Amino acid sequence: RYLTDLPPDEHAARLRFVVLLAYATGLRASELADARCGRLQRRAVGEAGEEMVRLRVLGKGGRIRWVPIAPAVMDALGEYLRERGLPADPAHCDPAIPLLARLSRTVGQGADVANCNEPLTTAAIYRIFKQPFGDISRQLERKGLIEDAAQLARASTHWMRHTFGSHAAADQVPLTVVQKVLGHASLATTTLYSQAEDEVVWREVGRFVARRAS
Repeated sequence: RYLTDLPPDEHAARLRFVVLLAYATGLRASELADARCGRLQRRAVGEAGEEMVRLRVLGKGGRIRWVPIAPAVMDALGEYLRERGLPADPAHCDPAIPLLARLSRTVGQGADVANCNEPLTTAAIYRIFKQPFGDISRQLERKGLIEDAAQLARASTHWMRHTFGSHAAADQVPLTVVQKVLGHASLATTTLYSQAEDEVVWREVGRFVARRAS
């Protein structure tokens, strides 16, 4: 409700996208900051040639993993890219363009378009999440929900990662799928999955995001 009630501006567009992206992927703040258009991979799967999208992520310890990007997240990315003056299809963007970027600045009579395509730091992404959590905490406090307010005040980027894991498990997404998406250290060192495994991971996360983020 908080995100829906935001005014239609660049800040709101970025916040709506980053919250959905973090929730639907369980990426760490550093991984969100490092995400680029050129690291999105598309592949046709199934008899109908359905398009599967994955993001190549460099995680802890230099381990590479492929994180499925649900159709709902791709739709939101397209809207956010258009807000930044870029093609809605990330395949038509410069590969180095970050998925998350700084806000544009008003310069003279126009917008500084280049600035709004500069990447965010991990610290900046942390602050982006703390702002809405803080606002919601204050709203809850005004309603007398003191314990809830205190809990939201402690929320951070990493909470979105845990929320993905707990909600996915609650929705009966196979734990092996959740572990692969989060890139837990307990996984085997290899991160190259078979095509069948890739498709299962992508489909399961797509169903989860469609249920939870609609």
